[in-house]
Amino acid sequence: MTVNAKYHQADLPEYRGNPLIEALPPLMSREDVMLALSNFPEINENERELSNEVREQYVDRIDAFRCPQGTFFDCYKAIVRLLRTGYTTRNPLDIHTVRFLHYSVEGSLGEALGDGFHRPRAGTFSITGISGVGKSTMLEQVLGHFPQIIDHNVYQGHDLTPLRQVVWLKINCPPNSKARDLTEILLAAIDDALGLKRTAPPSRTGTLLRLIAQKIKSAFIGVLVIDEMQRLTRTNGDEQLINFLHDIVDTLGVPLVFCGNPEFEDKMRQRLRFARRAETAGFIRLNPLAYQTSDWQSFIKYLWRYQWTNVYTPLNDELNIKMHKLSKGNLAIAQRLFVTAQLKVIGTGNEVITPALLGLSESVLTSRADEFIQADALVYDEELPELSESEETVLPLKNNGKSFLKSREIRQKPVRRVHKSFTVTADLNRPQHEEFAEELNNYTAQTEAILAKKCEPVLFRALWQNKCRYSALEHYDRLCNDPSTET
Repeated sequence: MTVNAKYHQADLPEYRGNPLIEALPPLMSREDVMLALSNFPEINENERELSNEVREQYVDRIDAFRCPQGTFFDCYKAIVRLLRTGYTTRNPLDIHTVRFLHYSVEGSLGEALGDGFHRPRAGTFSITGISGVGKSTMLEQVLGHFPQIIDHNVYQGHDLTPLRQVVWLKINCPPNSKARDLTEILLAAIDDALGLKRTAPPSRTGTLLRLIAQKIKSAFIGVLVIDEMQRLTRTNGDEQLINFLHDIVDTLGVPLVFCGNPEFEDKMRQRLRFARRAETAGFIRLNPLAYQTSDWQSFIKYLWRYQWTNVYTPLNDELNIKMHKLSKGNLAIAQRLFVTAQLKVIGTGNEVITPALLGLSESVLTSRADEFIQADALVYDEELPELSESEETVLPLKNNGKSFLKSREIRQKPVRRVHKSFTVTADLNRPQHEEFAEELNNYTAQTEAILAKKCEPVLFRALWQNKCRYSALEHYDRLCNDPSTET
């Protein structure tokens, strides 16, 4: 998104007089951030009356559903701090910045500029978590709040035309973790963001590095986000790539945000210098949500509204717990589970969402989803995951007088890994053939009516406590063998 600059006076004195900072969107409160980062697709009760084929297409709207969690606001604050601190030493009206832009990187470092030195200030921020936990979604939602390109014009009497500010860029770490491949990806991303014809990368690596350095400086990149950083570990990492990332921060003054799976976190621990650099502005570890957290309860409450079945199934504790157990608190899996359940039931004649239906949908998903295996290791109690404590805590710490985020270490109980068989079990409460749907539904309704009329909780509790068999129910005339003959 490209916008024309609208300047707002900065709150801090050191930020004032800097058009790059004062062109950024004003700071927002927590409530405003959560509202801005949410996305609740439209739904109309009349849509339940549409054809099966149309309703199946409406179900795909769930993919666009976004219910921001508490960490969204933490990520927003981190990005805001990175942008502002990174731009403090890159004011285009400052003579130091002007000389920095027009000299090569090697020639400008350590060189006295005017009455001082040009020392870029930039931080780094890391986000880790298993696949599907919402890392990329959170980053894309937060970055989407900021315009990617700002066209500057006149600022306090200074004509800044044709300055174009690239507020953020998001790229993926190359599969082979090579520095040259990353620079070529970054070069193309800058040209694409600015709407320019792609620059052909030079054949010599040294020339390419100098070219990309000049591109980064002139584009005034606010923050560079690199996703899929776990690829750095799968190829044993490339020393030149890590050094290049350090140069982006130390020499060019561009803040970095790293995003990756737990393998990337393990890699950071092994490399002290890299770990220190990757967390200067903070660190967030995203884990699947525990059942009793407000984030999960809010998520499932809003998600459950999006039903395009011909009958609305209210959310109860049984369905809530079942959704959490099957998804293991993984929001992406929970959304796909809800979509799969509705697609399976639409057009069957009985479109009520039941725990058995959710279990059937989970069987289909787990047969081809690695995220379920990864999520197993994060569950404290396999029997009662809904009673686990919240695994995600972001603590305010201090670093040279500046606040930043860091999550505490998680003490996990050892979990015995059980390899599930992927046998698809049928829902015995639901007709499996459309031609029998009406008759079987009538039998089911009769059975429920008989149970409601004849069942006494005290009797059943007594029989259960005495470990009686089903034959005892016949003795008390409480066993229904054939609903069609019962009255």
